[in-house]
Amino acid sequence: MPAPASRRLVLHLALVDCRPEISLEMPVTLNDWKREIGDTARLIDEVSHELSDHALTSSVEMEVMGTR
Repeated sequence: MPAPASRRLVLHLALVDCRPEISLEMPVTLNDWKREIGDTARLIDEVSHELSDHALTSSVEMEVMGTR
């Protein structure tokens, strides 16, 4: 029987308030979310920070731990 294909579950967030301390491989806890989302352990997979004329923002891509 072939091994099951791995699934990569990704969550994308755009943060209005920049969080420059956010970095790759940082573990994430999502508070005040539905239990199905908040109870899942995640790691930051991609992060970017952007400075515009109006704001400094962060964009974060997280994956469920153990799905790589």
